[in-house]
Amino acid sequence: MCKRQANMICGGKATIQEVFDAIDDGGRFIRLHGKRIKAKSSRYKLFRTKGTACVGCGLEAGYFKLERFTVDEVYHLNLYGVDHLGDEVLFTKDHIIPKSVGGRNHISNYQTMCSPCNTHKADKI
Repeated sequence: MCKRQANMICGGKATIQEVFDAIDDGGRFIRLHGKRIKAKSSRYKLFRTKGTACVGCGLEAGYFKLERFTVDEVYHLNLYGVDHLGDEVLFTKDHIIPKSVGGRNHISNYQTMCSPCNTHKADKI
């Protein structure tokens, strides 16, 4: 079971390069470690094009986890890093200009942030 939520099932870890190589095929789904995974995601595109380091604190992500909610059949990939305390940290897609003040859902308005930095930034520019 995943540490983040009790209703989450983990399907293992994958390297960043392994995921990017698999997603390059362009299909809607990929198979990784025997699991069916949703391959189309603006998060994956962001991490691929703008990098896997948090723009707030500089923490570098190290791997993807294959995860799914217990009610879902298809896995998704979440990006994680490990902080200086050895704790696992989830990485997110942040809106540079928040949607609440008119920011668009577009790659040009996304940046990579770890969850703590994204929570701290909230809806600020």
